[in-house]
Amino acid sequence: SHIETIHVHNANRIIVFLRTEGIDTFLVAASLNNQSFASYWIPTDRLGAANWQEVFSSDAAIYGGQNIGNGGGTIRSEPSGIGFVMPANAFVVLRKA
Repeated sequence: SHIETIHVHNANRIIVFLRTEGIDTFLVAASLNNQSFASYWIPTDRLGAANWQEVFSSDAAIYGGQNIGNGGGTIRSEPSGIGFVMPANAFVVLRKA
């Protein structure tokens, strides 16, 4: 597997990395912030224009969370980055569709 850190923001307490395993690419975002972000923008040229499916959110109700997130939806990245809901104190994993 290959892991590449693509975003670190100390003030927001967010780290984001890409993980590639075979033909699958995952975007993993972790927040240690006590507040959620309704639309957190990750500026990067590493994603291109692509669709990303949310496959995991540690803030889901099934894990005892507040169910703040992207609802398992598809998010479109742009050549300049990607924006999505980032829950507080949580991990979100998106798989490239």
